[in-house]
Amino acid sequence: MVKGLGPAYVQHAAGSWLSVSLAFAGGALGGCTGKAPSPDPVPITGRAMGTSFSVAVAGPAVADRGRLAMKVREAIDRVDSLMSTYREDSDISKLNRHPAGHPLQVSEETLEVLEAAHRVGELTGGAFDVTVGALVDAWGFGPASPAGPPDPQVVLELQRATGWDKLELDRRQRVLRKMDARLQIDLSGIAKGFAVDQVAETLEDAGHRSYLVDIGGEVRVGAERAPGRLWRIGVERPEPAGRLVHRILAVSDTAMATSGNYRNFRERQGRRYGHVLDPRTGNPSETDIASATVLDTSAMRADAVATAMLVLGSEKAIALAEREGLPILLLVADVSAGWVQIESSAFRARMSAGAR
Repeated sequence: MVKGLGPAYVQHAAGSWLSVSLAFAGGALGGCTGKAPSPDPVPITGRAMGTSFSVAVAGPAVADRGRLAMKVREAIDRVDSLMSTYREDSDISKLNRHPAGHPLQVSEETLEVLEAAHRVGELTGGAFDVTVGALVDAWGFGPASPAGPPDPQVVLELQRATGWDKLELDRRQRVLRKMDARLQIDLSGIAKGFAVDQVAETLEDAGHRSYLVDIGGEVRVGAERAPGRLWRIGVERPEPAGRLVHRILAVSDTAMATSGNYRNFRERQGRRYGHVLDPRTGNPSETDIASATVLDTSAMRADAVATAMLVLGSEKAIALAEREGLPILLLVADVSAGWVQIESSAFRARMSAGAR
């Protein structure tokens, strides 16, 4: 395992695994049919945050690929250094060790992600909650590796130590204060998306408008890779035994995240437990959704909302998406049909409009 944010950050790794390979494919897969193949985008690849990352830059020639690659790496490493629970010196690790009632100054980025997480939690009725770090560890999806699933009484006790009422954020002073020393934060459902956004901003600050950023399956693309050519991103079929494409989305100026339990799970005492927890019960989520894909302008928001959709189940997820105008695509297992695809109205509208 590459050091960094660790297994919990590989939460959506399978969701859009074809993104960069399709971006480089050219021809029919690289854009609209009937167009001449465009020059291949400049690739930047590596490993970070416990997973792999790929960046493709299209458009004008990159004058100094090495310098741009260094800036991309710096942007990702910055997020990792602040939000990893696998690094003792990160903001989050320091907070998790911090005593109750004492202020802890943190970075602007950490505050931004925590505030965004809080908003998504409120939007989804508590289906997304980053204060469940102690539960993540107890179920074996954090730095700790327990021998088996936690006792129900332990889950109940840990739940009492979660909740936003136990964390005070002071934006002006850039200070966090825990109200309960047992509170533990885990940003595995949002930090990778934030890193994608940071890389995208780095590329745009360097003058690059046409790009694709993929960190472990969280994706954001900029302008068309060439006139009339959208970026094409594969949504994986949620089958743990193989890697097959369910659908290809042609998009530009869009972020996308897919959440599913079919790759990152634990098997204990003959039972499989998925890594996405339901904060409302303290247990691994068990709904009819095999995978949830969300489109947004922000990869950070898409990351968090996709996780919440998986927790909500298809009926509540679609109801929320219709009420809030969220573009989502759900894959639900069906005995007779295999996988049933459920699209929100906003998702259908984006696809019919070319997702520009």
